[in-house]
Amino acid sequence: MTVGYKPFRSVVAGLEGLNLLEVKVGTKGSLGGRKGEATTMRAKLALFEIALRYGVTPATLGTHFRQMPRLATIPKPIMLRSSSTNFYGKKLPGKNMLVDKSLLVVQRLGRQVNAINGFLATQDLWLGEYQHRFFVRIFGQGDCGGEKFDKGGRLYSPGADSYQQMPSAERKHIRINDEATVEIDIKSSFLTIYRAGCDVPFDPAADYYDIRGVPRLVAKSWIVMTFGHDIFHKVWPKEVKAKYRKSGLGSGDLQRDHPIADTRRRIIEVLPELSDWPTSNVRWGALQYVESCAVIDTVHALTMRGIAALPVHDSIIVAARYQAAAEDILADRFEHHVGVRPALSAKSR
Repeated sequence: MTVGYKPFRSVVAGLEGLNLLEVKVGTKGSLGGRKGEATTMRAKLALFEIALRYGVTPATLGTHFRQMPRLATIPKPIMLRSSSTNFYGKKLPGKNMLVDKSLLVVQRLGRQVNAINGFLATQDLWLGEYQHRFFVRIFGQGDCGGEKFDKGGRLYSPGADSYQQMPSAERKHIRINDEATVEIDIKSSFLTIYRAGCDVPFDPAADYYDIRGVPRLVAKSWIVMTFGHDIFHKVWPKEVKAKYRKSGLGSGDLQRDHPIADTRRRIIEVLPELSDWPTSNVRWGALQYVESCAVIDTVHALTMRGIAALPVHDSIIVAARYQAAAEDILADRFEHHVGVRPALSAKSR
């Protein structure tokens, strides 16, 4: 049973009163741009000592606390959100909007999601410290055309401890029905979809992030951030600069090593169709929708064959022995929705 707010607060208050828990109350952000801080809680040594007496340690948590069971069906498998907003440079997610469950498209999409939920509820998933309870398909931009359920549309496994929040390096430990897994990724997914819409010839053997004079990490970062924005960036976003600094490339200063204007020029010389992005009718929501259809159709088709698959946005995780079947279906579904057969990569586990 899920623990509600009131009993949780009672436990926290009790532990504080016994001097077993340290609570640091969070702060709200300000209009001036100051970031807020979440409330944090830290167990004191005395609490660890009590737990140890009863054999409760980080290594044995699974024997003392059961994970919530996965749900075979949920009443609202389809969600619709309004467009995101910008608040002092910070992107805020859209608000949930009412979904008319009498619409045939909503019923059809919902049946597909719950078919996947129902099958995965019967499978043995080992996700380490992470979990999967159910999937919901979330569409976006419901206030500006997305009410047709054709913007966004990825499958999400809700919760801060969802396996979709797991760092990429840790996903290699996932096991399905006690079998080692492989993660199959659609290479340069958004770029492939966009170029197909521009009727540009596609070479599945080409690496479209391989740009002369631009490290692959930088080229990929520029393309990915461009597809997430309506116009060309004038400055490198701080998260991209941080990733470059961590990579150990060059001096660590992204703007100094690869000025954004020069990087844009070099990439567009190789991929001239991107020059039209600021005026294109295509936006991220449409690209993500097409990608989501290919991925979800693949997961559903595998489900119908009795093969469990876990989607991670533009990739899927399956037991290694089903790699060939999963790749064939993913390539077929992508070609059906996009018009070209994609390049795939697989990371063995």
